[in-house]
Amino acid sequence: AFDANVGLMDAAPPANLGSAPWSSQMVSCLSMASPLTADGTPQLIDVTLLRDSLQCEFIQSLLDSDKSMTKDYVALVGDLDGDTFGPAIHLQAVRSAYSRQSLTQLRTGAHWLEITTATWAAGSTPPHDQRLCRRCPQQEVDDVKHMLWGCTALEEQRAAHSTLFMQPCDSIQEFFEQEPSVLASFARACRQECQRLRVG
Repeated sequence: AFDANVGLMDAAPPANLGSAPWSSQMVSCLSMASPLTADGTPQLIDVTLLRDSLQCEFIQSLLDSDKSMTKDYVALVGDLDGDTFGPAIHLQAVRSAYSRQSLTQLRTGAHWLEITTATWAAGSTPPHDQRLCRRCPQQEVDDVKHMLWGCTALEEQRAAHSTLFMQPCDSIQEFFEQEPSVLASFARACRQECQRLRVG
């Protein structure tokens, strides 16, 4: 059966691996590292090489994605490669689950701001430039950049976490490189205030 699956995969690789039978997916993944057979004999698999190959494929899929949230995530985390790719520091450094979740949501784009929540509504999704902040009168797109520096409704939250704003940051990526526990506390405070204002 193994030889048959390898043969099928070699003869007709699927156009879309995600919708291929599991056996084709398995053969495709395993063959990234090294040939699975030689002269009809199954070969040992280099697990380290396989892991590195899969990681490279995953990183490349992120870099090549045309999905807006994925593109925002790639822009936020900066350079992605095998040496730098790994769990974010705050996942271990922040003890509060709610604070950790709040910061993770901001970093991944799965957050409570209008740029994301506008896509949840029934009907057609408004264009990016029409997903404006409802908390303040600035008439700016309600995205992470606006939440960090522009939204006047969150001035108290910025003041309470003033150490994050003492040094100018050239990008959102640079902002999120600061002390994880303070970032998570700020994200939590902003999330709570945004939810309070939305309910109100």
